Amino acid sequence: FVLTMSNNAVAQGLGIRAGANFATVTGGDIPEVGAITSFYAGVYYQMSLVKDLLYLQPELQYSSQGFSSKQTGESVDYSMDYITVPILAKIYVIKIFSFEAGPQFGFNISDSFETENSKGYTVETFDPGLALGFNINLPLGLYLDARYVYSFNEVVVDTNEKNQVFQAGLGFKF
Repeated sequence: FVLTMSNNAVAQGLGIRAGANFATVTGGDIPEVGAITSFYAGVYYQMSLVKDLLYLQPELQYSSQGFSSKQTGESVDYSMDYITVPILAKIYVIKIFSFEAGPQFGFNISDSFETENSKGYTVETFDPGLALGFNINLPLGLYLDARYVYSFNEVVVDTNEKNQVFQAGLGFKF
Protein backbone atom coordinates (compact mmCIF):
# COMPACT_ATOMS: atom_id res chain seq x y z
CA PHE A 1 0.00 0.00 0.00
CA VAL A 2 2.78 2.45 0.93
CA LEU A 3 4.66 1.65 -2.30
CA THR A 4 1.54 2.22 -4.42
CA MET A 5 0.77 5.53 -2.70
CA SER A 6 4.35 6.77 -3.08
CA ASN A 7 4.33 5.97 -6.83
CA ASN A 8 1.05 7.89 -7.25
CA ALA A 9 2.38 10.84 -5.27
CA VAL A 10 5.20 11.25 -7.78
CA ALA A 11 2.72 11.31 -10.68
CA GLN A 12 0.52 13.91 -9.01
CA GLY A 13 1.23 17.59 -8.98
CA LEU A 14 0.03 21.09 -8.26
CA GLY A 15 0.45 23.72 -10.94
CA ILE A 16 -0.43 27.20 -12.19
CA ARG A 17 -1.50 28.46 -15.60
CA ALA A 18 -2.12 31.92 -17.07
CA GLY A 19 -2.43 33.59 -20.43
CA ALA A 20 -4.61 35.43 -22.92
CA ASN A 21 -8.31 34.93 -23.63
CA PHE A 22 -9.67 35.66 -27.09
CA ALA A 23 -13.39 35.72 -26.32
CA THR A 24 -16.69 36.42 -28.05
CA VAL A 25 -20.29 35.23 -28.08
CA THR A 26 -21.84 33.38 -30.97
CA GLY A 27 -25.09 31.98 -32.35
CA GLY A 28 -27.53 34.59 -31.16
CA ASP A 29 -29.33 37.85 -31.77
CA ILE A 30 -26.79 40.53 -30.79
CA PRO A 31 -25.83 42.54 -33.90
CA GLU A 32 -22.28 42.82 -35.26
CA VAL A 33 -20.52 40.81 -32.53
CA GLY A 34 -16.73 40.79 -32.36
CA ALA A 35 -14.00 39.40 -30.13
CA ILE A 36 -12.14 40.98 -27.24
CA THR A 37 -8.78 40.07 -25.73
CA SER A 38 -8.47 39.58 -21.98
CA PHE A 39 -6.76 37.11 -19.62
CA TYR A 40 -7.10 34.05 -17.39
CA ALA A 41 -5.13 32.76 -14.40
CA GLY A 42 -5.57 29.76 -12.17
CA VAL A 43 -4.33 26.71 -10.31
CA TYR A 44 -4.77 23.00 -10.93
CA TYR A 45 -4.04 19.63 -9.40
CA GLN A 46 -3.10 16.72 -11.67
CA MET A 47 -3.87 13.17 -10.46
CA SER A 48 -2.70 10.01 -12.19
CA LEU A 49 -5.42 7.55 -13.25
CA VAL A 50 -3.23 5.42 -15.56
CA LYS A 51 0.47 6.02 -14.89
CA ASP A 52 2.22 8.12 -17.57
CA LEU A 53 -0.89 8.12 -19.79
CA LEU A 54 -4.18 9.36 -18.30
CA TYR A 55 -4.65 12.03 -15.64
CA LEU A 56 -7.57 13.84 -14.03
CA GLN A 57 -6.99 17.59 -13.74
CA PRO A 58 -9.48 19.71 -11.76
CA GLU A 59 -8.78 23.45 -11.95
CA LEU A 60 -9.87 26.70 -10.36
CA GLN A 61 -9.32 29.86 -12.36
CA TYR A 62 -10.35 33.44 -12.94
CA SER A 63 -11.34 34.13 -16.55
CA SER A 64 -12.12 37.55 -17.99
CA GLN A 65 -14.30 37.12 -21.09
CA GLY A 66 -16.76 39.13 -23.15
CA PHE A 67 -17.42 40.50 -26.61
CA SER A 68 -17.71 43.70 -28.60
CA SER A 69 -20.78 44.87 -30.49
CA LYS A 70 -21.35 47.75 -32.89
CA GLN A 71 -24.22 49.91 -31.75
CA THR A 72 -25.21 53.25 -33.31
CA GLY A 73 -21.95 53.38 -35.26
CA GLU A 74 -19.54 52.78 -32.37
CA SER A 75 -18.07 49.60 -30.95
CA VAL A 76 -18.92 48.80 -27.33
CA ASP A 77 -16.98 46.20 -25.31
CA TYR A 78 -18.85 44.06 -22.77
CA SER A 79 -16.90 42.16 -20.12
CA MET A 80 -17.99 39.11 -18.14
CA ASP A 81 -15.74 37.86 -15.35
CA TYR A 82 -15.97 34.25 -14.22
CA ILE A 83 -14.61 31.85 -11.67
CA THR A 84 -14.33 28.68 -13.77
CA VAL A 85 -13.94 25.08 -12.66
CA PRO A 86 -12.74 22.84 -15.51
CA ILE A 87 -12.53 19.11 -14.73
CA LEU A 88 -10.37 17.66 -17.47
CA ALA A 89 -9.15 14.26 -18.55
CA LYS A 90 -5.56 14.70 -19.76
CA ILE A 91 -3.87 12.18 -22.05
CA TYR A 92 -0.13 12.20 -22.68
CA VAL A 93 0.51 10.93 -26.22
CA ILE A 94 4.24 11.27 -25.71
CA LYS A 95 6.02 13.20 -22.99
CA ILE A 96 6.12 16.31 -25.16
CA PHE A 97 2.40 16.46 -26.15
CA SER A 98 -0.75 16.08 -24.10
CA PHE A 99 -4.42 16.55 -24.94
CA GLU A 100 -7.21 17.49 -22.54
CA ALA A 101 -11.00 17.51 -22.61
CA GLY A 102 -13.84 17.80 -20.14
CA PRO A 103 -16.63 19.90 -18.72
CA GLN A 104 -16.13 23.43 -17.46
CA PHE A 105 -18.42 25.19 -15.02
CA GLY A 106 -18.37 28.99 -15.02
CA PHE A 107 -19.78 31.23 -12.30
CA ASN A 108 -20.27 34.90 -13.26
CA ILE A 109 -18.81 37.16 -10.57
CA SER A 110 -19.10 40.52 -12.37
CA ASP A 111 -19.95 42.08 -15.72
CA SER A 112 -20.17 45.46 -17.43
CA PHE A 113 -23.84 45.24 -18.36
CA GLU A 114 -24.95 47.95 -15.91
CA THR A 115 -23.96 50.78 -18.29
CA GLU A 116 -26.31 52.86 -20.41
CA ASN A 117 -24.86 51.22 -23.56
CA SER A 118 -25.89 47.72 -22.43
CA LYS A 119 -29.21 47.79 -24.35
CA GLY A 120 -30.86 46.10 -21.34
CA TYR A 121 -28.74 42.93 -21.64
CA THR A 122 -28.26 40.81 -18.53
CA VAL A 123 -25.90 37.88 -17.98
CA GLU A 124 -26.73 34.39 -16.71
CA THR A 125 -24.91 33.55 -13.48
CA PHE A 126 -24.02 29.94 -14.45
CA ASP A 127 -22.17 29.00 -17.65
CA PRO A 128 -21.54 25.27 -18.23
CA GLY A 129 -19.40 24.34 -21.21
CA LEU A 130 -16.91 22.02 -22.87
CA ALA A 131 -13.15 22.58 -22.78
CA LEU A 132 -10.76 21.03 -25.34
CA GLY A 133 -7.04 21.69 -25.48
CA PHE A 134 -3.47 20.57 -25.90
CA ASN A 135 -0.11 21.25 -24.26
CA ILE A 136 3.46 21.26 -25.43
CA ASN A 137 5.48 20.16 -22.43
CA LEU A 138 8.87 21.80 -21.97
CA PRO A 139 11.71 21.03 -19.52
CA LEU A 140 11.63 22.14 -15.87
CA GLY A 141 7.83 21.79 -15.50
CA LEU A 142 6.94 24.52 -18.01
CA TYR A 143 4.41 24.03 -20.81
CA LEU A 144 2.67 25.95 -23.58
CA ASP A 145 -1.09 25.75 -23.31
CA ALA A 146 -3.91 26.18 -25.86
CA ARG A 147 -7.59 25.59 -25.08
CA TYR A 148 -10.98 26.15 -26.69
CA VAL A 149 -14.07 26.56 -24.46
CA TYR A 150 -17.64 26.60 -25.78
CA SER A 151 -20.75 27.22 -23.64
CA PHE A 152 -23.74 24.91 -23.66
CA ASN A 153 -26.24 27.52 -22.43
CA GLU A 154 -27.10 31.06 -23.41
CA VAL A 155 -25.02 33.58 -21.44
CA VAL A 156 -26.77 36.83 -22.38
CA VAL A 157 -30.43 36.49 -21.34
CA ASP A 158 -32.96 36.23 -24.21
CA THR A 159 -30.36 36.42 -27.01
CA ASN A 160 -29.30 32.77 -27.47
CA GLU A 161 -25.64 33.96 -27.41
CA LYS A 162 -23.08 31.46 -26.08
CA ASN A 163 -19.55 32.11 -24.84
CA GLN A 164 -16.74 31.04 -27.13
CA VAL A 165 -13.19 31.42 -25.79
CA PHE A 166 -9.76 30.51 -27.12
CA GLN A 167 -7.03 30.51 -24.47
CA ALA A 168 -3.30 30.59 -25.11
CA GLY A 169 -0.73 30.75 -22.35
CA LEU A 170 1.91 29.19 -20.16
CA GLY A 171 1.76 26.79 -17.26
CA PHE A 172 4.09 25.47 -14.61
CA LYS A 173 3.84 22.20 -12.72
CA PHE A 174 5.55 22.20 -9.30
